[in-house]
Amino acid sequence: MSSKKTLAGRQKQAVFIALAAILLLVIALFVVRYLVSIYEFVDADGTEYTVKRQDGVYGLFDKSGNRMSTTVEDGKKYFVTEAGTLVSVSESGGTSVYAVVDTEGGEIASEYNRLMIFPKIETAQIRSIRVTNEHGTFTFARTKSGNMAIQGYESVAYSREAYSYLSSLCGSMVVMNGGRYTAEVIDTYGLEEYGLDEPQATFTITSAAGKSYTVLVGDMIVSGNGYYVMLEGRETVYIVNAYYSVLLNAVESYVEPALIYGMDVNNYPEVQNFRVYRYTYDEEEKPSASLITALSYWPYEERENTEYQTQAYRMIEESLAAYVPESNSVTSTMQKLIELEKAKVVKLGVTDKALADCGLNKPETLLSYDFEARSGNQMLRLSTRIWFSSLTERGTHYAYVEAEITDGVSRMPVTAFDYILEIDVSALPFLSWGKIDWVEIYYFHINIMLLEQVEITLPTGTMTLDFKVGEDDVERIVATLNGESKDINVAEFKKIYIQMLYGVLFDEADKTDEELEALVKDESKHQLSYRVKTRKTDKTEGIDNTYSFYYLAETDSYLTINGGGEFYVLSNAVKQLAADAVKLWEGVVIDR
Repeated sequence: MSSKKTLAGRQKQAVFIALAAILLLVIALFVVRYLVSIYEFVDADGTEYTVKRQDGVYGLFDKSGNRMSTTVEDGKKYFVTEAGTLVSVSESGGTSVYAVVDTEGGEIASEYNRLMIFPKIETAQIRSIRVTNEHGTFTFARTKSGNMAIQGYESVAYSREAYSYLSSLCGSMVVMNGGRYTAEVIDTYGLEEYGLDEPQATFTITSAAGKSYTVLVGDMIVSGNGYYVMLEGRETVYIVNAYYSVLLNAVESYVEPALIYGMDVNNYPEVQNFRVYRYTYDEEEKPSASLITALSYWPYEERENTEYQTQAYRMIEESLAAYVPESNSVTSTMQKLIELEKAKVVKLGVTDKALADCGLNKPETLLSYDFEARSGNQMLRLSTRIWFSSLTERGTHYAYVEAEITDGVSRMPVTAFDYILEIDVSALPFLSWGKIDWVEIYYFHINIMLLEQVEITLPTGTMTLDFKVGEDDVERIVATLNGESKDINVAEFKKIYIQMLYGVLFDEADKTDEELEALVKDESKHQLSYRVKTRKTDKTEGIDNTYSFYYLAETDSYLTINGGGEFYVLSNAVKQLAADAVKLWEGVVIDR
């Protein structure tokens, strides 16, 4: 029994010894792994750093155990030493130095140890940038108020984003790795080797303190990833990245294209005196203008509780005064002009030559409008004329704007549009619209509850209908024809009224003004007329419209309203209404 206890005790002792050995082995492995995972890095100035794993990732630490700050260059992360050296640390703990900058002759090392041609000028500290290239010379300069503007075109809006890009590049000229060639190399190959004997572009940047640097831009390097440049007064050629191609752009690339001034999405429907003209030219290039539409916004307070309450616009051209403008056409056009998609400025500075080069000396379309806005206690009127060229082979139109502001006494031209634009035709659908596109196709808009009298021509004479309207409906209609009067069935008249409401303009009459005038004078062409009068209201004198139809073709009838008209309707509807008017007088039930 005693021997068994002794054996069990020895076994337990062996187990404890084995566990202790395993524990010591694990500790030893952790120590070894820790020691193995620590590396040394010595900077160019002799400072020692440690590379070690932290949270499963290697990093660079100073001797106090502080992790060094990082930066990103060319999409890669680097640790920054006290001397500014950029150190890359791999997944296995290996290190590599990004660059150690050696400067000379006015060059400078950036805060990330990158070679710069001259000290960085922050955008806010730039007084001016003057650029010269194949397109000419332009300058961004600060005005007296301290704002940056295009010199000579201070009122013209420019892209803040595009200027910011230009200023950041010009103010911080960082050289690509290995991209510096000194005077010895230049003497060997000559400036023509780099395209710097006749540079593609130059720019001069001047700081707020008055310090200026002029840089010449030569050829693109063979790889296409950069350009050769040279600082004026220094015999060194540098390579900078391809972003500097922006210096080859014309000043027009910086201008924000616009056709609308002083309006926004909240008030653009409120246009007054909105007109569209289309121009043609004879053999002697003498212009002839054809009015396509003429309308104005109708303030709601002027039409509230009237027969025009739902009509946001009214025609201001006498020949079309009785027609109702298509409000969606107006608002969609103004919206297109404000949004102005697929547009670019092609010429800054409107001159006679520039207009002729773009075909705007003989424009095809003129769109004009007025807009009133209050400034303090003063009401100002903005008058705008937008001229469009004919369609180009590229499917575009050229355009330019003339605008002025008046306070009723003096006039001031708006100089913000001193440029010519090129706009894709898809952004200007209204340029192809005819007169019918600017009016509602349902030409009859009179509320039956406002009717006072209707006169309808019949083969036997004119039938006059007098209305007695109650609070909720038409109560009685008395018809008079050739001296005879009688009551008319209200329900039967409503069938004719519905036909009037659904009268639709089909298209524009393809006739000259002279031909249409002759058509109206020919009594044999007359098919039907009806005159509609409404009661007076507190705000209006009531409506008095005469709708007349004339034979135009077998299927078409020319329509005039109060003698004016440009459109035709389908003859079947006219013939049906005339026949039903006879039935109404005769007391025959109208089939519907």
